[in-house]
Amino acid sequence: MQRWTDAKLACAVASNLGISGVLRDLGLSRGPGNWRAIARRISILGLDTSHFKGKAHGTTRPRNIRSLEDILQKD
Repeated sequence: MQRWTDAKLACAVASNLGISGVLRDLGLSRGPGNWRAIARRISILGLDTSHFKGKAHGTTRPRNIRSLEDILQKD
């Protein structure tokens, strides 16, 4: 059973930067089935997604990566 309407979907698409945010606004889990269903419906309805940022690569804090030389020291 679908828990959202096309109007709610359009509003969620307009107010988010990606499909994960749309899923969150609609109260859906971010599993692959929901992601595909929402992406398909967005395409069918022809909703504007030009403001979506795309994949979230590089949006998190950089990790503190130590070099191998720092880790592998004698004693």
